[in-house]
Amino acid sequence: MLQIDKIDDMNIRIRQGSIDVNVAAIFFASIGEESGMLTILPKSAIAYRSFSDLLENVEINGVQGSSYAPKDAVIELNSFIGNFRKGGSSSANNAVIVVLKVDTSISSTLKLQGVAMVDWGDGSMNKTDAATISHTYTQTGLFDVTVQITDIPNLFAQLQANVVAVSVPNKKQIKSFGKNAFDGCYSIALFDVNLSLITSIPYALFYIAFASSSKISLDFPNAGFSTIANQAFENSKLGKISFSPLSKITVNDDAFSSCVELTDVTFGKIISLGVRCFAGLSKLSNFQADFSEIISIPISAFENSLERSANLVLNFPNPNLTSISIGAFGGCKADKIIFSKESTINLDNSFVNNQASILIFGKITFVNNNTFNNANMLTHFEADLSLLTSLPEGSIYVQVVYGVFVKAFASGSMQELNFTNPNFNRVGNYAFLNSKIYKVSFNNDSVLSLGIDAFYGCTELEELNLGKVTLIETDALKGTKALKNIRIYAETPPDLQSVIDTTSLQAIYVPIESISAYQSNSQWSIYSSYFQGF
Repeated sequence: MLQIDKIDDMNIRIRQGSIDVNVAAIFFASIGEESGMLTILPKSAIAYRSFSDLLENVEINGVQGSSYAPKDAVIELNSFIGNFRKGGSSSANNAVIVVLKVDTSISSTLKLQGVAMVDWGDGSMNKTDAATISHTYTQTGLFDVTVQITDIPNLFAQLQANVVAVSVPNKKQIKSFGKNAFDGCYSIALFDVNLSLITSIPYALFYIAFASSSKISLDFPNAGFSTIANQAFENSKLGKISFSPLSKITVNDDAFSSCVELTDVTFGKIISLGVRCFAGLSKLSNFQADFSEIISIPISAFENSLERSANLVLNFPNPNLTSISIGAFGGCKADKIIFSKESTINLDNSFVNNQASILIFGKITFVNNNTFNNANMLTHFEADLSLLTSLPEGSIYVQVVYGVFVKAFASGSMQELNFTNPNFNRVGNYAFLNSKIYKVSFNNDSVLSLGIDAFYGCTELEELNLGKVTLIETDALKGTKALKNIRIYAETPPDLQSVIDTTSLQAIYVPIESISAYQSNSQWSIYSSYFQGF
């Protein structure tokens, strides 16, 4: 049994049998003034090895304590609470040993900030109050850099690529991290840290961190966890992350943006989403979160995210959700995206290139000129369109066509859209160009116009109710080879500037008293044989 005979500020003597060591001669030693923790660090590799052989069990004035195996060059003797603590305080011991395995072949000079004591792993040590400590290695290889801290400071990031592993022995708990702590540490393949006390993740903590294919998994079990700051994990190679099911978390801008190796995410409740917070998570195959408090979805929140083959469902049940910003679900590969049928939502260009098969909304108050462009896997679209009074004008820019439903819907989906507002007045240019829509109806009393190429190339469009249409612009109905029935409630023939594809055409229904007017009209007379009255 190893026994510590004497402890004071100048001298610590350790005895085991005939071995009598004056610790002050070959070790750094200190006693925490408040914590009462005895920390012993060898001043040389020789002392380190001899002391590690000596230390198995520790007894201090008859109180047995535990010792951390000296593999990592630091011994904590922290079970003798009250025996040598000044003032007899029983406060918890917060000091923690953190071991960073570093590769000096990447850089021979390392820097640390905010640490009082460090063993560089090559026989060199520093004990200092300086803000920054630096050290230059004379050899290349892997070294265990051991530091004594209370919290993870801001700038372990200064080690960056050198760090290949991070561990806290004995599962000692870390209570907080400093911002940017592991920013740029892209070689970390092992992160063994007890995170049970952590309640927030600061700015850019793991920005570009972790080695590719390392499959790092992090668990934050604290029910009080509340915040993930901007860029906390952006561009990291994190593999899996989980939070307490009881937590309520604000996820800020770019929190997980471009985490291209992240496959598994489990949250409790997410109460707020930041810009691009989950953008670019292309391998994410398990995503569990309670979105019931979300009332808006910001720019590019889920853009180009999720693994399509995983058939994931994103459910936003809050009836008070009112806005979905540009790019929010652009390129998103969730199989189903569902919103409350009681909600009233303003849509920007939110679903461009979206790959969902099912989209369910409540009322839609506004769509922009590219909202569902190329949402070409859509087999079921459910929404109340009664508040819409127009579909905005599309455009062509550098040979790319922009339009609200351009190339939308899956082939064979037999999707129907019904615009019931009697004040609906305009289908903008290119609105449905090359879409796979099956049937479109407008209110019978809608006085509306169709823009250029409005339904151009809609090869699966079979039924079209145009209300009291007054203008059909150039090529608005061209290429609609499956079109069987057109219904028009206008008594006066509209201005027809487009050809009508008659490949499958069976009838053009008009008011019975207006048949002769249509048949005698120079623009419509070519279709005389198709007119039927109602």
